[in-house]
Amino acid sequence: MKKILVSLVLCLAVSSIAFAEVQKDGFDVTILYSATKSFNISDARIAAFRKYLEGNLDQNSSGSWSSNDMFNEEFVYLDKKGNTVKVETEKNTKTGVGTATITIIGPDDFVTLTRAVLK
Repeated sequence: MKKILVSLVLCLAVSSIAFAEVQKDGFDVTILYSATKSFNISDARIAAFRKYLEGNLDQNSSGSWSSNDMFNEEFVYLDKKGNTVKVETEKNTKTGVGTATITIIGPDDFVTLTRAVLK
């Protein structure tokens, strides 16, 4: 989990360089947006979205873990500018019920375009 968080912070740092606006005081300032939505794990849009991500972004990290009857997976994808999409799934192994949570981080145009894929 720490590796993923470190990767995400580094990605945000890299993306801030690409989209930064230099201020009078010399600081690079970037406005990043974050959009998060949860879906039922059986929603067909999740599988289609994962295929979109695999075809258009690079997988940066992944991991899985389980606790009692719950199985969790996490995948982090990056584009060449450091924009991030994280897909987290949580599924009950006995009932098959679960959720998929998608988090998109980047400038407005990236977040808007990526959200549109899920419609």
